[in-house]
Amino acid sequence: MNLKVVVTVATLLGVAVAHADTRIFNMTGGEYKAVATMPNRAKQSRSLGIADPGLTSEYFATAPGVKALTLDLLDATGAKVWHGQVKANGTYLIAPDAKGVKVVFSGFYSSNDTPRMVVVMNGTGEQLTLDLEGQNGLAATRGVVPPTSFDPKRAIKFDPRESTYVAKGKRRDGTPVVIEGHITPGTYVLLWKTPAGVYRADGTGSIR
Repeated sequence: MNLKVVVTVATLLGVAVAHADTRIFNMTGGEYKAVATMPNRAKQSRSLGIADPGLTSEYFATAPGVKALTLDLLDATGAKVWHGQVKANGTYLIAPDAKGVKVVFSGFYSSNDTPRMVVVMNGTGEQLTLDLEGQNGLAATRGVVPPTSFDPKRAIKFDPRESTYVAKGKRRDGTPVVIEGHITPGTYVLLWKTPAGVYRADGTGSIR
């Protein structure tokens, strides 16, 4: 299975930024170690278990004033599969690419805004079409084909009468796909498939 991990860098916001935490989600069938290097070169490490039945996660606590962390992701053999920086109050998705993995911005951990839209990324590796139906039964958005990257320019606008949506999917040949989870306006949403083959829609961050 291709390596896919969601990395979330979290800042709890009030009137001003109080402090920042870093959260790492694992959406794969493997086990990994994430090593964060602080600005003073101190290191913290966390182990992430298998993502079944849903995302697993761990946190890195950071002090006020920390704006970014250097992150190394190691696989089960100890080999480094990704290295780079992530910003505070940002969420990031580590997804497969031709060279192994890449890191994709996937929203903000905290936002004071509540826009009536969502940004969806298709991480299933399949072409899927979605019907998004409001749980109040008042509105729906149909025929959505999410891209394979988070593209804010393709944000989906929602009717303000609905606060939560469910997704119903179908493949290119018309075969229906059952998708677990709910979609909340104002979020980045990852459409993915668990190691057990269950399709899910999970929020990865907020929209500003």
